[in-house]
Amino acid sequence: MQAEIDRLAADGQLPEPASVGFLRWLHAEFYRDAEAPMLTIKGAGREFVMAPGEWRSKPEHDVAIGRHEPPSSDRVNDFMQYFAMRYRFDKLGKAGRILTIPAAHHRFNYIHPFPDGNGRVSRLMSHAMALRPGSPRTGCGRSHEAWHVA
Repeated sequence: MQAEIDRLAADGQLPEPASVGFLRWLHAEFYRDAEAPMLTIKGAGREFVMAPGEWRSKPEHDVAIGRHEPPSSDRVNDFMQYFAMRYRFDKLGKAGRILTIPAAHHRFNYIHPFPDGNGRVSRLMSHAMALRPGSPRTGCGRSHEAWHVA
């Protein structure tokens, strides 16, 4: 998945990383070849098969992660619509982009929109955000290749 994100960025085709469509695509692609056991979510006396790319949307999808209880499944879509609007990059300057990457990463995991795979998707989203045109690069202006050689 990371290589595909890198390719999209190199080709100038990387979608808005905080968009609903991109996040659902990341999740669906990550689980594309997963077999039923990997998609089966068990816990708290419940069991269901997760649909890749689909938000938590039913009461049986409600979860608790440690002491954190994410928004209920019936509110996830609204939370994610606001998330997509709040963390989009198109109107942000360099400082805004720097601050948005960790803020979006944290908020995505707070919402926990998918039954499983949220940590993986949030890391891929953060990677995509860092690749967007206008995002600050590390290495004090060095090229990507020069940074790795140094």
